[in-house]
Amino acid sequence: MRGFFEKDLYRHGSSRSTLPRVTTEKFPRRLIRKVEGHDTFPLVALSALEELRAHLDQVEAEAIRRARELGASAEDIAQALGITRQGAYYKMKQLEQAESGDNNGDVGGEDITVTLPDADTPHREPA
Repeated sequence: MRGFFEKDLYRHGSSRSTLPRVTTEKFPRRLIRKVEGHDTFPLVALSALEELRAHLDQVEAEAIRRARELGASAEDIAQALGITRQGAYYKMKQLEQAESGDNNGDVGGEDITVTLPDADTPHREPA
């Protein structure tokens, strides 16, 4: 992140970002308390982890959007997240697609199911 501040990109001003605005609620401390009790109540902790992950995804999306508004590059965001620059571009693209409702590549918006043969089934050579 050193380069991010040295370039003086962290500034207020006009937004170049087309990422969606996400409104995150205050951090859910109740979920942290449930996770901390994982030794005593493991199923409660697992349920809380699911909710916590969803909340953290929202926080990450908002932070990425805000960082872009303040002038952060994809490289700056990647460094902050500990991922590659391509990974940061991918995350930003996913956020833009979520905002526009574009499923880009989805076939009719449906999941595709692939059925593989059982391991016990012998492989037959074509005739």
